[in-house]
Amino acid sequence: MKMKNVSFMSTALMTFFFFVGVTFAEEATHLCKLEEVLYEGCKTTKGKYISFCTTKEFKDSYDKTPSYLVYRYGKPNRIELEKTKDIKTILERYAGANTRSLAYFKNGAIEYLYEEAYIDADHVHGIAVYKKGKRLTFVKCDDHKSSGTEPSDLKDNALFEN
Repeated sequence: MKMKNVSFMSTALMTFFFFVGVTFAEEATHLCKLEEVLYEGCKTTKGKYISFCTTKEFKDSYDKTPSYLVYRYGKPNRIELEKTKDIKTILERYAGANTRSLAYFKNGAIEYLYEEAYIDADHVHGIAVYKKGKRLTFVKCDDHKSSGTEPSDLKDNALFEN
């Protein structure tokens, strides 16, 4: 009789861990499609995703904007914004390990400036939203850690002027 209980418990535990494992394995980390790879992006502090997706051939090509680059924002089951053209990117390197990766695009009258920067001990990471040159918000990524370094300002980035 005790053997049946052990066998039942063993089967129940194995079933539980199998389904828990499947659940964890299927958790999304970006909004790219199967044929795409993540170029830049993050999970925000609000649980949504910022994803710049490209093809495998451009995955590590940071010296120029990939010819195929798509921006998506939202959750896997609910994309709130998708931009498929006219996205500009740049990677800047400074003294030491300081780097800054930027992406810019417009959607109607709204402008977006994505940034991931390592400046001294700070990690500025997120996307700023602008209207008529005024920053409306800065959506932080969950790994954003800043002790005072501010996100870049749209007007300070001549690269993105038309």
